[in-house]
Amino acid sequence: MTAFENWIGFGLCILGVVLLKFIKGKEPWRYGNLLVGIALVLLASFAFGLFVDMGTLFDLLAQSKKIDQTMHDRAKSIAGVWAFVFPGVVAAIGANLITGWVTSKGPANAERQG
Repeated sequence: MTAFENWIGFGLCILGVVLLKFIKGKEPWRYGNLLVGIALVLLASFAFGLFVDMGTLFDLLAQSKKIDQTMHDRAKSIAGVWAFVFPGVVAAIGANLITGWVTSKGPANAERQG
């Protein structure tokens, strides 16, 4: 049971890296950077809600005696770490991309293109 939240966390990390691969080497004024930044902030919000709700799920499983207290404590602490570390880092990267897009200047003679 304690590996469950780790696998979900690793899967979300891979999704974040895949999103970042789309903008690698692109100029900061492109719309793709804005869209990836927004997607990363949304991913961070989703991950935070998911891992916080996992803590409630583990409480219910412990109350119904489907998992023992040791497994409950371990699973809840791992989900708690994932709930704050992963969304904080991903949201910061997304906010940085959004800020970079807002503050950058596009090419002088062309419209902004994605």
